[in-house]
Amino acid sequence: MAWHGGNITWSPGTSGRVSYSWGDDHGVQYAEPMQLISNEPPPIVANTLRVTAYGTVRNSDGLSVTYFFDMTNDGPGTSNFTAIGFGDIGTGA
Repeated sequence: MAWHGGNITWSPGTSGRVSYSWGDDHGVQYAEPMQLISNEPPPIVANTLRVTAYGTVRNSDGLSVTYFFDMTNDGPGTSNFTAIGFGDIGTGA
């Protein structure tokens, strides 16, 4: 199942973790940032959004999982993006 979540804005040089969860364990999940192009006047310069790590953390309830990716906006400008993702390609979940 494909999904997307939230609109996020990061300045150049910003690094951080983007987390997402469904309140249970969805098994294998994958996500990445997708840059949003707005009505900015030309020239529109694509920013480099670099993912440096992916992972999961089992929550304290022992059942649910939080998924995440760590990312850096390498610039040259401010970037508006959303997290897009999908589950296990083999099962379609």
